[in-house]
Amino acid sequence: MIPYQVALLAWIPVAALLMMDENRARGFSLATLLGLLILPEALEIELPGVPDLNKLNVIFIGILLGTIVFHPRAFDRFTLIVGDFLLLACLFVAFLSAYLNDGSITYCISRTFTLFFGFILPVLLARIHIGTPNGVRTFLLWTVAAAVVYAPFALWEFRMSPQLHANLYGYFQHVFQQHFRGGYWRPIVCFSHALALGRFFAFTAFLALFPLRKDLVALLGRAGHFVFLAPLVGLLLSMSFSPYLVFGLLVAGYFLIQRQWLLAYVLPVAALLWLTIVFIGMRPGHGFVEDIAAVSAERAASLQYRLDAWQEYKSVVQYRPVFGYGGWGGGRIEGRATDSQLLISLLDRGLVGTVFYFGWWFYAMYAALRVMTHMQGRVFARRAAAVAMLSSIAIAMVTIDAAFDMHLLVTGAAMVSIYTWVRMEPRLPNESATALLPAQQPG
Repeated sequence: MIPYQVALLAWIPVAALLMMDENRARGFSLATLLGLLILPEALEIELPGVPDLNKLNVIFIGILLGTIVFHPRAFDRFTLIVGDFLLLACLFVAFLSAYLNDGSITYCISRTFTLFFGFILPVLLARIHIGTPNGVRTFLLWTVAAAVVYAPFALWEFRMSPQLHANLYGYFQHVFQQHFRGGYWRPIVCFSHALALGRFFAFTAFLALFPLRKDLVALLGRAGHFVFLAPLVGLLLSMSFSPYLVFGLLVAGYFLIQRQWLLAYVLPVAALLWLTIVFIGMRPGHGFVEDIAAVSAERAASLQYRLDAWQEYKSVVQYRPVFGYGGWGGGRIEGRATDSQLLISLLDRGLVGTVFYFGWWFYAMYAALRVMTHMQGRVFARRAAAVAMLSSIAIAMVTIDAAFDMHLLVTGAAMVSIYTWVRMEPRLPNESATALLPAQQPG
């Protein structure tokens, strides 16, 4: 067994060394995806006065160090844009929320650094390293490759039970009983939950089946047509409705938004309307639970638990609605968990901080949609459509679940960077956005 502290600390120099690659997009992709696939989940290294080290921030601290050492000139291409002011506002509100609730400057700084290393630093580094069409292509191809490699491990856990993380690090990262279903096991490997792994397989199966299929065929020949089968098997093994739904919505929405991009806003707007109705005092969605119960009582109970969280936490949110509790734990009801990233954000930073945080996600989706329409007819437009549709689904899902996964965060950030180039094209004749595009391809 490997002590989780050793694994986390060791990844910082490993990620830095991976950035030695002259192809910065490839180095970034490997450092990010390998960390996602093999680093320990759930536990952190506690440090006095600064944010704890966890799976996410050791990856990007290592990439940052590698960029400083091996690619210092990469920072020259970074410029502030509109979306960055949303990030700065998130930092300010995180500090202010912590100050209003705790008053300790040390705690305020720690909360601000936590948000910086867990959210803002990955965004900035993704913009620097994969913020071009070729960079996004590289990251997405390596993401599919990671899913293909991971599928056999998921198959093993499906049959033998989720033991790989425990064998590697000596502990199970979640509730073991939650991963037994129908006589088999939901694989988790080194992800935070079977649902997170299922969403990863859903996105990669979709990528290999549609936006990246021609690339895979060009790289692998006829075998490229069948690459999607490996992550699709992983998706089926997840035995979870949420990843299945993500895959179905991706496939349907991917084609629809290329014809009418405004359709991407339907799911997020519907989710926000649902939340508004909840706060009015109604209980929308509970009738749907009865329909699911006719098929699976277990799935109905899981959905009911998520819906009930809003009813139970509604008064807690309303007690400190503006700046929240300066941390998720400050407003948490003892013994009552929630998967809703939106609810956790409201409790953590209040309505103001949530508006800025989700404002960035909407901006990233908008950027992907604008890139898609600007590059209509090019192969890259399909990749932008894939990121835009996944963003739309995730923004809607986070009302009751966790869906802002790492691969979406960095690809969304890359789309923001590409959109910046697209907008600046008329003013940058020597370094235009079109100069970064792959050659025109048929279809």
